[in-house]
Amino acid sequence: MPFLEIRSLSFTYNRGIRAVDDLSLDAGQGELIALAGPNAAGKSTLALLMKGMLTPDSGSITVGGQKVEGGGPNLRVGILFSNPENQIVTSVVEEDIAFSLEVAACPSENIHRKVHAVMEELGIEHLGKRMPHLLSGGEQQMVALAGVLVQEPEVLILDEPTTFLDPDGKAAVLSVLRGLASRGKTIILITHDMNEACRSDRIVLMEKGRIVRDETPRSFFGPSSDGADMARAPFLFGLYRVIRDRGVDISDPMDLDDVFAAFRTLLKKSPIPAPLEPAPPGVTERPGEVLGFSDIRFGYGLSGKGTDLFRGLNLGVPEGSFSLICGNNGSGKSTLLQMGNGLIEPDQGIVAFQGVPLTVLRKKGISIPARISLLFQNPERQLFSDTVFDDIAFGPRNLGLGDPEVQRRVLEACEWAGFPPDILDRPIYALSGGQLRKAAIAGVLAMDPRVLILDEPTDGLDPSSAVEFYRRAADFRKARGITLFVAAHRIPDEVHAVDHFSHLEKGFIRSSGPVGRVLTGPERTLPERFLPDHLRLQEKLHREGFLQGEIELDSARARENLLHLIKGTGDPGPFR
Repeated sequence: MPFLEIRSLSFTYNRGIRAVDDLSLDAGQGELIALAGPNAAGKSTLALLMKGMLTPDSGSITVGGQKVEGGGPNLRVGILFSNPENQIVTSVVEEDIAFSLEVAACPSENIHRKVHAVMEELGIEHLGKRMPHLLSGGEQQMVALAGVLVQEPEVLILDEPTTFLDPDGKAAVLSVLRGLASRGKTIILITHDMNEACRSDRIVLMEKGRIVRDETPRSFFGPSSDGADMARAPFLFGLYRVIRDRGVDISDPMDLDDVFAAFRTLLKKSPIPAPLEPAPPGVTERPGEVLGFSDIRFGYGLSGKGTDLFRGLNLGVPEGSFSLICGNNGSGKSTLLQMGNGLIEPDQGIVAFQGVPLTVLRKKGISIPARISLLFQNPERQLFSDTVFDDIAFGPRNLGLGDPEVQRRVLEACEWAGFPPDILDRPIYALSGGQLRKAAIAGVLAMDPRVLILDEPTDGLDPSSAVEFYRRAADFRKARGITLFVAAHRIPDEVHAVDHFSHLEKGFIRSSGPVGRVLTGPERTLPERFLPDHLRLQEKLHREGFLQGEIELDSARARENLLHLIKGTGDPGPFR
């Protein structure tokens, strides 16, 4: 008998939006299930129903044979929301993690032991005395997760738990989830990351409130895949299918070393290693810096108390570039982006727009947001109007534009953001997380800025929407001649759309320049684990002498190059 059992579940929001439609699902103890699906598929609503925070219109949910009644949280089910700030309630990290145990009157000695055990498991002991509101988004995510894990629920539902995390944080969370599953916990992992989904026991795909597929990862991405957007195979998994068809099996299709070992078996002998050639440099010259950071020094709290963030940081964002900045959680990416928009002022140093300090522009009464627009990491922070249309229109209206121009800008921004205009009359609260992200992107596009600063713009977007974002962003930059300055926790698969890259670490810019040179050549300072798999595998093949020439930034072209490399080993059948 399944431990978690859902039968004919339906739920409709009060505007007639049917979020869950006659859905049934079983999950056993010790199962790790990845729940995937496009934005607004109903995943988060299903999570709230399982927790008992919403009451279904019809159907039933049972946990360990006991019915989840709805109307109040079920203590046997733990849930981590997609926005960690919604789950943090105190002013000290240790106290926040302990909060639920204190409410349950758990003995103080047990609280201390449990809190420190879960912090050690997640690798966040160093955050114990910190204030949550001063943490980065990724650090807040880990604190919120610790607050759920410390309750030791029997069913654990995680809504995009690694969205704000760097590669180290993601690896830690997935390791913890695997450990919990091995101890008999039932885990539902809501994710848009197909690399994560491949680490689960089953992938359940939702569309329009229904479950349309429920398979193991190898079956889900097998030859019978119908090519649906959400069934886009991760890079390594796509290679695994071809390698397997050539008679070489791979124990773990998502393990880079296993895939490389299969290449070695197929290619048999390694040629003489050749020096690694970087990818084409992309942008080599610009008219100048559109955004400049000079000798930036900044710290949260008291200087010299371990809170210094920037210690003489220098960075120039080339005019007209698609510039990407990457670094660990807590490295200061969001702080730097907000400095670029003038929301945060450095303790020392100068932030300048086209050579003019922002402080000078402000004194002259020049609107900085009209020239440098910012998308926050959490889009909820900048959405506040009653309807979607009014929120996107807020910026243009604030600039004093007339209704016809406002209407034109809103519709054009929706088109560029890939946001359907037919939901412009909906209230903000009725949007899914991914829709909130797109609405926020449309809102900053409607300002028609010269510099567009985007903090983790693809967080919360399904895979097809994330790919579409980078395509649309590159097209928008070329069409408008603007500069894009984007922060990310890791290098996206669509890195070929970017032409300038900077690595932020420990208060300094470690490397900065054309993306092909500073990401794939000897100048790279960013650790390999931050790179997408298509770059990592090519680099490994180069080092061992199996691949000659330059690193290909485009994942589709990289795949074709590697398939041709395999093809030279014989003719065991057509490629798929």
